[in-house]
Amino acid sequence: MKRLSKFASAALAVGTLGTILATVGGTAGATSTVKATQGAVPSGQHLTVWSWWGGPEAQLMQATANAWGKIHGDTVTVIDKSADSNFNDFENAVRSGAADMAVGIPHNNLGPLQLAGVLAPIPNGLINKSQYIAPAISSVSFAGRMYGIPLAAETYALFYRTNKVKTAPTTWNQFIADAKKVGFEFPDTNFYFAYAYLGGMGGYVFGSNHGYSNAGDIGLNNAGSIAGLNILKDFVFKYHFMSPNFNNNYALSDFQSGKTGFYISGPWDTPGLLKAKVPFAVAPLPLLPNGKHPQTFEGYQTEVVSSRTPNQAAAFSLAQYIAQTTPLKELAVGHRLPVLKSLINGPAVSKNPLDEAFAQALKYGTPMPNIAAMNAVWTPAGNMLTFVTQGKETPQVAANNAVNQIRVGIAIQ
Repeated sequence: MKRLSKFASAALAVGTLGTILATVGGTAGATSTVKATQGAVPSGQHLTVWSWWGGPEAQLMQATANAWGKIHGDTVTVIDKSADSNFNDFENAVRSGAADMAVGIPHNNLGPLQLAGVLAPIPNGLINKSQYIAPAISSVSFAGRMYGIPLAAETYALFYRTNKVKTAPTTWNQFIADAKKVGFEFPDTNFYFAYAYLGGMGGYVFGSNHGYSNAGDIGLNNAGSIAGLNILKDFVFKYHFMSPNFNNNYALSDFQSGKTGFYISGPWDTPGLLKAKVPFAVAPLPLLPNGKHPQTFEGYQTEVVSSRTPNQAAAFSLAQYIAQTTPLKELAVGHRLPVLKSLINGPAVSKNPLDEAFAQALKYGTPMPNIAAMNAVWTPAGNMLTFVTQGKETPQVAANNAVNQIRVGIAIQ
């Protein structure tokens, strides 16, 4: 049965937009001044919004846009783009005038769009940044400026079958002992999931330069990353949780059928497991051998405004309205965690054990790098994991090769 929560209003009441004066960068070298007030939104305008949230979530966006339109005398068309995995299509939409804004773009896809100059900087004061969890704001920021508004968050955690494991393990030794008894599988060659072990042991993708990703500093072959790769290698060759040629697609089905008792995934898998009446619960990943938490990748779902739309005042007004009114509705419909402090730490999340578990896991994660250079990471990092878990290369050799390939990929971007 699909998990449902009661629709509720966000903690922020929808009110008159305060006067917001901001210099908004358009294409390279161009700027324009936007005065985003409720009175500055002319009636009779039409906005086109591309939504990478599909189905019920796209319907929620359309209903929200309709409500905003009634306030301002404007109309909005929300186009479901969920079948399109190429987020860079929004660049062409901006240049052709096909879209005024977009919702549901993962933050780690903002880098190329920001670099292309198609995202309008968010005016200062449009949202109250202090009300958001800090990683949500950093996930949409480049060189100190926000180019999107975070709407929701997600990460992954440990799923366990409650008919096999009564209490979620919290320590490494407890986890290994339990996993030997009940079985454990996850997509171990998918860098999104495997990074938790590299990051938790002290590895990193890019270093930090005044709080922002530094593509010149790649840490996937440092001592911490090698320690994390050795953990992944041990999962296969020491503990035999997965075979060297394990098909990642089997991890979910094996957990659902009861073949295994542990599985790593995110909230996107909970509706199907609930519908299948699988007895399960979710908890943060157990502590690592170094006593630290695995550092799961965090994804932030965002909304952005075109740098070229002539309707920027209206688009920013709608973006603010969506940010204020949809977080708890999105939690209910899309199973996505709110990024407002008052909500993620509030009863709407804590009353649902699954939502609460992912909220706890979010405390130990890190946002995926949002810069364009991240596009050069995924394939070499995935190959690194494959070579290690198949025993074809040592962790150090595989990591060195991956870093070299990433540097080449960044250089030719």
